[in-house]
Amino acid sequence: MKKKILEFSILSILLVFTASAVNARNITLPALHVQGRQFVLPDGTPILLHGVMDTPNCWFNGGRWGWYNYSGDDGIDKCIDYFDKLYTHITDTVNGTWCNLFRLHLDPCWTNDPKKSETGPESGEANISRFSSTRLQHYLEKLYIPLALNALEHGLYVIMRPPGVCPGRIQVGGDYQKYLSTVWDIVSKDPTIQKYSGQIMIELANEPVTVLDAEGNDKPVALHDFFQPIVNRIRYNKFNGIILVPGAGYQSSYSGYAQYPIEDKLDNMGYAVHVYPGWYGNSDDNCSAQSFITNFRNQVPVVDNYPIVVTEIDWSPGHVVYDEHGNPQKNSDGSIKSENLGTWATATTSKWGEAFKAMKDHYGNISMTLTGTGDFIDCDAAVNGYTELAFDGEWESCAGACAEWYDDYAWENYLMRIKPAGYWTCTGIESKRSQYTMSPGNNAMVSIIATFKDGHTEDVASDCKYQLSNQEASKIVRGRAISSGNGDNSVIATYTDRYGNTFSAGFDLNVTYFPLVNGIFNPSIWDSGTFSESNGKVTMKPYGFSGWEFANPIDISQAAYIVVEFANYPPDGIDLRVFDESSYWSTPVTSWLGTGKKQKISISSLKRDNGKALDKKHIYRVGFWVNGNKTFYLKSVYLSEDGNTPLSSENILFDMSDCQMEKIIYTNLAGVEIPNPEPGQILIRTIVYTNGFKTSEIIVK
Repeated sequence: MKKKILEFSILSILLVFTASAVNARNITLPALHVQGRQFVLPDGTPILLHGVMDTPNCWFNGGRWGWYNYSGDDGIDKCIDYFDKLYTHITDTVNGTWCNLFRLHLDPCWTNDPKKSETGPESGEANISRFSSTRLQHYLEKLYIPLALNALEHGLYVIMRPPGVCPGRIQVGGDYQKYLSTVWDIVSKDPTIQKYSGQIMIELANEPVTVLDAEGNDKPVALHDFFQPIVNRIRYNKFNGIILVPGAGYQSSYSGYAQYPIEDKLDNMGYAVHVYPGWYGNSDDNCSAQSFITNFRNQVPVVDNYPIVVTEIDWSPGHVVYDEHGNPQKNSDGSIKSENLGTWATATTSKWGEAFKAMKDHYGNISMTLTGTGDFIDCDAAVNGYTELAFDGEWESCAGACAEWYDDYAWENYLMRIKPAGYWTCTGIESKRSQYTMSPGNNAMVSIIATFKDGHTEDVASDCKYQLSNQEASKIVRGRAISSGNGDNSVIATYTDRYGNTFSAGFDLNVTYFPLVNGIFNPSIWDSGTFSESNGKVTMKPYGFSGWEFANPIDISQAAYIVVEFANYPPDGIDLRVFDESSYWSTPVTSWLGTGKKQKISISSLKRDNGKALDKKHIYRVGFWVNGNKTFYLKSVYLSEDGNTPLSSENILFDMSDCQMEKIIYTNLAGVEIPNPEPGQILIRTIVYTNGFKTSEIIVK
């Protein structure tokens, strides 16, 4: 473990200033909130958090505070004392442990009623049949809150996760959604939890696998529909702290949130993600910084515009475990089982670990907690009053690597605190592109570049507020443009720096069904083709397919024609195919195209080979199939009512001169107008402009 005497001296002063005050319940740990894609201190300074997770369960704690049957309160003091020792040694900066975050499991061993019989098909911690809301309320007050406050006193921010783990399949309106709603209703209403809401975060669930909508379908909107009501309940209860939302696939799949983000009235939320070797296409046998960066964004697109906490991660070197037939054994999540130094996952720092860290540093908004305290320090040594790293500090394991990394990140947090005023003073912003083009049902990040007085630049898209001329066609959430209908938008992005300096920049956001734009038109849906945006040139191999795919099906029922215009006379052997099912191997409807430059395909006449009519309200894929090597030039493809003019929405161009404030309306979080709000109230302030635009934000009056 490296020692940095200068860093230790300066950082110790910093920790005294920002972290712990050990007088009983005299907690001075600064409250955090979310700003853009970062956790920030009260003055707006970004901060990264790093630590460990643990659970108050004598079995998982190795009996170090005794063995207990959880039939009463006798074990509480011993458990609290044990965790106090853990907190002391994971924040022992003299000996090189620099944790500032602790993930606390509200372990079901306390919340389950031992008098109840277990029922239902789920096993282990996924079974909620013995859950007792009365016991949760009791042990929240007697155990969990004391554990959390003790952590705060040691300079550790706290993430609370609910009792147990998710069953393999959870559904909107199902028992597990009701269970989580009950848990967080009890926790978020507690006065002490509310008092320290700036220091205590809530992680809504642990490791959902498959999340289904109310009809039992695995659709992109299911994650939103499952967790949005729980967020609403927490905010209704006036918990104002940071909420961390999980994804599917053991917390590795978040693509549904890109199109259907969670809406938080306080805009004070992030996402909790899990990372293990073998996930995101990276393992010791196959890893690189770039592939980790690319694959993580593909699976966790919210990293672009929200803070992320990796709430579980570990690794240590080892070897694969084989069965009697010589086949690799697998863990419950499908990963390869292996023997190692004592972690859940197997990998080395010099390979997989460095690729992970490169990804983490690339995004710059990812905090983390190791899967267990025993992944970081030797818990037996901690009980005996010594700070020693787990696995003898082996750098190829998470213990040795994270001791070094956490030290470095603490130093970077300090350097961020002492940046001069010029670093935070904006001098202007501009949109990286004058125009963004999207197809309905898709999303993409915009880019707003701010220049600061010291000369550096940042992309501040996630920090901007946006006003759109045509909100029927699209919206922008923290810099992510989300399209819902066909039409154009004039957009004004506004950025305010920490000193109140405000700047605006404009751009166009066009939503059209079939844009001839790189990244949207795909020349290689089947087999490899090429496409040139500059001239519409498409080259395809025999039986190839190129065109547009829609993760969320589009509705073309309002149009009479699909019009295809070529820049030249196309060769024979091209047909237009339209899919109303998600699978490429489903039966599309086919229309053979001739050699005319402009061809109108009647939508009402499109039928499958079996005569079944096209479901015009659910179109997943539209494009071109060829029966030979073909090259052709597309001019435009569009929907039309008359076969000649594109179908479009009525657009209202945004005029800044119209943006004069007309009135301010205050409402409570339930939407009830408050004519004369009193100081200290949490309200929604809506500014109404003379041109009809409205902007709203949560404030404390």
